[in-house]
Amino acid sequence: VGASIGFLSQYPREREYLMPPLSCLEVIGEPRLERTGSHTEVMVVPLRVNVNLKSLTVEDLVKRRKILHEATAKNLREELTRNAKEQVEKLELVFQQHYDGKAELLRGLQEHVKISQATESGCEVHFSGCRWATVGAPYLTLSSGLIFFEVEIVEAKGQLAVGFAGTRYRNDMKGEIGDDDISWGVYSFDENRHSDSANPLPPALSGWFSPGSVLGLAVDLRTGQMLAKVTQHRQVESEKSTGTENCCSSWEKIFVSGVFPCHTAGGGLFPVLAGGWGARVKYNFGHTGMFHSPPTVEYIAVARAAMLKAQTGGSAAFPVASGVGG
Repeated sequence: VGASIGFLSQYPREREYLMPPLSCLEVIGEPRLERTGSHTEVMVVPLRVNVNLKSLTVEDLVKRRKILHEATAKNLREELTRNAKEQVEKLELVFQQHYDGKAELLRGLQEHVKISQATESGCEVHFSGCRWATVGAPYLTLSSGLIFFEVEIVEAKGQLAVGFAGTRYRNDMKGEIGDDDISWGVYSFDENRHSDSANPLPPALSGWFSPGSVLGLAVDLRTGQMLAKVTQHRQVESEKSTGTENCCSSWEKIFVSGVFPCHTAGGGLFPVLAGGWGARVKYNFGHTGMFHSPPTVEYIAVARAAMLKAQTGGSAAFPVASGVGG
């Protein structure tokens, strides 16, 4: 018989037995008496010797098991190291994208939205699909403060909406920005929308969706007051020459019903953009210098506001260039 060595196994419920080199003598026939002389007899018992040539001593077995366990531990370590490296690389990529102010695709198909790398004037996004797609920066969510951001029109094709969304925004929402109680949108056809209600923009903001125009949106999360400002490049003709000039509006009030974090919208708001059919814009959350001056000195760019909140123990945010956005 052999001795059970299951307690040395590296696998649950594995059974293994240690057999000695000479396991036993096996009787293979009936005993018989044989006479060896006139007065003597010998009992003959047919036997067979069972030899286990592959048997191991306990020391050999422990050594073998040690090698197997060390190899298993090495494989686990290498697998954990590889997985950890992949996760760290993903986190570093996300961190760098947030550091550069890159928006995330919130709704729509990836192949219909191209978000370029950040430049000194912001990040560019091209809505090339024939349906609406939405991008935004949930990592810049804020529940208080006076914040603003800007959008520059690169190609005034298709349709575009710019605004804020609450943390309850989901990619399966029906309608676009402002078609629900969770978001507020300023549309390229000179309307603002919230809760499926549309209102015309102030005349000073009319025609903001034109090449080279810069739209600024600001919101006071304490009072719910939202402001908009646009600078447009317009052709100017005179007797001597033809050129362009910047026509800048003042900060105009929009969404008189208020823009608030609330139970319906969520505990905080973040900037969003939606577009399609060829619209191309540059957005600047404050990771670089802003084109417009803020409505008052109390307003700061949304990215810088998120950074300051993180530094004072608020929600997580990512660093931006110092001195940007007020």
